[in-house]
Amino acid sequence: MKALVGNGLVVALGLWAAQSSAQEIRWRPVSAAPAASKAPVSLSTPVPLVRAKPDMQDEPKALPVGPTLTQGEEPALPPLPGALGGQAKHQPEYVPGMPSKAHASPGPVTDAVVGDCRDCGDRGCRLFPLFNRPIFPLFPRLWGHDDCIDFNQECCEERARIWFSASYLLWSLPNQAIPPLVTSSPLGTVVDLANQANNQSGVLGLPTTSILFENDNQQSGVHSGGRFHFGFWFPRGNWGLEVDYFALAERNDSFTYGGGANGQVHRPLIDAVTGNETTQLVDVPGIVNGFVTVDTFTKMWGIEFNARHKIRCGQCYWLDGIIGYRHITLDEGITISENLSIPVAGVGNVANSVRDAFGTQNSFNGLQVGLVGERRIWRRWFLGGTAKIAVGDMHQIVNISGSQVIAPPAAAAEAFNTGILAAHSNVGKHQHDRFAFVPEIGLKFGFDINDRWRIWAGYDALYLSNVVRPGDQIDRTLNIAQVPDIGNPGVTNAVPARPAVLFRTRDLWVHGLNVGMEYRY
Repeated sequence: MKALVGNGLVVALGLWAAQSSAQEIRWRPVSAAPAASKAPVSLSTPVPLVRAKPDMQDEPKALPVGPTLTQGEEPALPPLPGALGGQAKHQPEYVPGMPSKAHASPGPVTDAVVGDCRDCGDRGCRLFPLFNRPIFPLFPRLWGHDDCIDFNQECCEERARIWFSASYLLWSLPNQAIPPLVTSSPLGTVVDLANQANNQSGVLGLPTTSILFENDNQQSGVHSGGRFHFGFWFPRGNWGLEVDYFALAERNDSFTYGGGANGQVHRPLIDAVTGNETTQLVDVPGIVNGFVTVDTFTKMWGIEFNARHKIRCGQCYWLDGIIGYRHITLDEGITISENLSIPVAGVGNVANSVRDAFGTQNSFNGLQVGLVGERRIWRRWFLGGTAKIAVGDMHQIVNISGSQVIAPPAAAAEAFNTGILAAHSNVGKHQHDRFAFVPEIGLKFGFDINDRWRIWAGYDALYLSNVVRPGDQIDRTLNIAQVPDIGNPGVTNAVPARPAVLFRTRDLWVHGLNVGMEYRY
């Protein structure tokens, strides 16, 4: 009976609830209220809303209106409940220049994406602005679409703190300006030692004379060499130090004439008294037998110490300035040697050896300034450039020495400290100091193997002003009174005093190719 009564009460309550009418809440703007409550609507004044039931009879009431905002202001947000203890969680402040969620590119934000900078490593760096235009639509990833340039330090490509490089040089030095040193005439050409006006053998300007050695007879001045560079950046700064050293291997050339293989061989001279062309005999059958050898050498090296400063940089390029000290040394020499056998009636064959040596040394020391830069053109390819100039002192040394040994067959040999073109009037060490400047430019095109190693090939051009070279110091004009003979060392104060110390200077271009490798850390 109790269960029947309980079930009946449940059914009655259900029927009563079904007959009740649901009340609906509708939202409408405050404009539905009486006209007296209307307010002007603007961006700075929010529109208040009212909540009312469909059958409500009383006047609608407006919801609370928030604070009025001025243009450019952001609403103050209530603190968000924290994960522990209901404390508000700290919200990071907005930093100008940092990417917001609305501007961030897909994927995680890395150091390469800061402010307006793009990731040049992914999009590619363009070489010239023209390649960024729609005229090249087929290679968007190769040339990129962005400048990839920003002078903000945070946008710069990360660079190594320490670097070391070694490169192979193939540089060319111009040949020396050497006067004619050895001449030849056909066998049987008239030789008149008593009257030089009748002499037809080996005299320059005659149709029977040919030049065996002069400037045009030199071999190519290509030199192999090496260059080594080391540098590092100071911690937490834009300054660094670097040292650069290069050296060209010594180049030696030798040329020998005589022994009947080149006709009648002579050394061409100019008589200081008459001013006429004359000769000294080297190999003329029946008069003298012998050889003449011309040896030349050239070597060059340099070192520089620079302070380096970061000037500008971006994600695809950097530009540094350098200031420091530079030294360059250029050593050269020419030696003319004779080994003669002179038949003398009643005496026999007299051995005579002659040596004339002309050596020069140029030592430059000066202050250097310049620029060094690099531009990435593809993901791993780059172009590098160097432009620098040094100004300072060029210390010039001209060293002229000579010797002659005369050995008769039945007497003691006599030695003298002069030769033919190295005579009393010009032998010795002569020095000058002159102002000089040394500019250098270099270009290289390379490839980054990985983050540590890179390789390149390039071109260098180096200019030296006011240098002395051996060939320019040879004076062919000779006062024969200075030449020693048996029992006669030669006149030490002969007039005119020729050959003379010429001290001629010229400018020098050194240029060539290089290939190298660099390690960065």
